[in-house]
Amino acid sequence: MFAIRVAGYLWDMEQAGVESVLDLLQGQLGVSGLTVVCATGPVCQLRRRGRLEPRVFRTRGGLCFQPDHDLYERTRLKPIVEEHLKARNPLVKVVEACAKRGLDLRVRMDTRRVGRMATRYPEAAVRSAFADVSPDCLCLSNPDAAEWLRAVIMDLGRNYGVRGIELVGLDRVFDTNLFDGADVPMGLPGSVRDLLSVCFCESCMQAAGSADATSAALRSAQKALSGLIEGRGSSVGTLDELLERDEVLSGYMNDRRRGFAGFVDSLSESVDAKLVLHCGHEGVTRLPNGFAGLQVDMGADRDLGRLRLIHRGQPGVRLEVMVDAWDPLAVDGSGLVKRLHDLVDMGVSGVTLWHYGSMGESEELAGRQAIRYATRSAEA
Repeated sequence: MFAIRVAGYLWDMEQAGVESVLDLLQGQLGVSGLTVVCATGPVCQLRRRGRLEPRVFRTRGGLCFQPDHDLYERTRLKPIVEEHLKARNPLVKVVEACAKRGLDLRVRMDTRRVGRMATRYPEAAVRSAFADVSPDCLCLSNPDAAEWLRAVIMDLGRNYGVRGIELVGLDRVFDTNLFDGADVPMGLPGSVRDLLSVCFCESCMQAAGSADATSAALRSAQKALSGLIEGRGSSVGTLDELLERDEVLSGYMNDRRRGFAGFVDSLSESVDAKLVLHCGHEGVTRLPNGFAGLQVDMGADRDLGRLRLIHRGQPGVRLEVMVDAWDPLAVDGSGLVKRLHDLVDMGVSGVTLWHYGSMGESEELAGRQAIRYATRSAEA
């Protein structure tokens, strides 16, 4: 069954009034589901909806609900609540309102870049081959970080009755923000950024095998990076090309890939809710064991080719797509109507419009038209 959802931030919905938001989304636009962000990293948001103040909303991020601290006793990483919530818990209002209306509710959470977690717990953060510690990105090979994530998922299922959870940030084995805000010389090959994202924290090194083997892999990564950054030797454009020449580093990374895949596969054991893997524009798209479906970002028509490849490669997988509700280049709503029409024809199972706070009057009109047309086409 084809489903159309709208995603949004809880602070926008709370300020606008939960019932008013649902009246618009369900009653006027005709959505079949709602997704709310319940764990996020830093956000700087330009709010396009009337009556939402301040216009520029900033937060350092965190959990967007009040956690059950008893569930976090097995980890040294304690949850950080989003700073504007204080003691409020608008997620409860949203859960109750959606249940009353029969509106399908899912939550969306970042898994590695939540609030100030990496800054408060640097021992659990991603660490590059040069020992540069990420200020925002947790390494889920760290046992405390892994247990913290399981606790968040369990918290949402047990205490809020959430039946669907979208997990962001698990589509790439190696991910970091070490380059964010950095002065990076132009012309460096992509292999530099990719190799700098590979974690060499204590947990990764211990999990990867013997001390001699992991130390050799670290030295190999440092040597390769130094050569590429300094411009010595032949340039290696991609990480795969580099690994073809380096068995030691390749062995380390293959071990980390297997370990990460096993961890992601195990997450479905933490909760009865259906888990959906969110995939960015460049992330891998293998459906983990126990997950209910894939949700893929679609930023432009050129992404249709990628979606077709995913659809053909995993025909039995529930494939969903996330598209921006606001297209600043569109002069009318015809672009969104066409995009949803193409997705219905492709056979995707659902579309999520991102996001409520970015929708002005023109986006509401375009969304209403696109949703109505897509729903009729899917039912035909």
